[in-house]
Amino acid sequence: MEGHAADNRESAVRQGAEVAQFSVVGTRIRQPDGPAKATGEAKFAGDISLPGMLIGKILRSPYPHAIVKSIDTSKAEALPGVMVVLTPDNVAEWNGFDRGMKDMPLVAGGYRVPPEEAVVNKVARHYGDAIAAVAAVDEHTAEEAIELLEVEYEVLPFVLDAEEAMQPGA
Repeated sequence: MEGHAADNRESAVRQGAEVAQFSVVGTRIRQPDGPAKATGEAKFAGDISLPGMLIGKILRSPYPHAIVKSIDTSKAEALPGVMVVLTPDNVAEWNGFDRGMKDMPLVAGGYRVPPEEAVVNKVARHYGDAIAAVAAVDEHTAEEAIELLEVEYEVLPFVLDAEEAMQPGA
């Protein structure tokens, strides 16, 4: 029995030495991109500007459950620098949702977007659901265009309690 315990102790010591050899706990690990991030030299997606690039902004629902009855886009579309305003009424024109998947145009990244992944929706199913989108020449113009959209909502009943949400018809 004593020999077995001694073997276990010896094995544990050996394993401890092996683990210590590979342990990073208590050691300084230098991140390859650390200095660039710390000095502000690192490039992030927001730092990239390409010729002809547009900036997109999304109008989000202020209600947890509502139907978009109408969106007046005329003021936003008239704003210089606004290239397109997407709404539930015209999004099919852009993504081809009224056709089969094989006929749908390719969108960013070469993917086809099925209807259930529409950019904007006629029914808001949660607070912050995407209602409309704008693409403009710069961020300021896109934000201003979003503010110019006039939306009429029909607010629907909603549930905020988890227990109540599990009830039939919630």
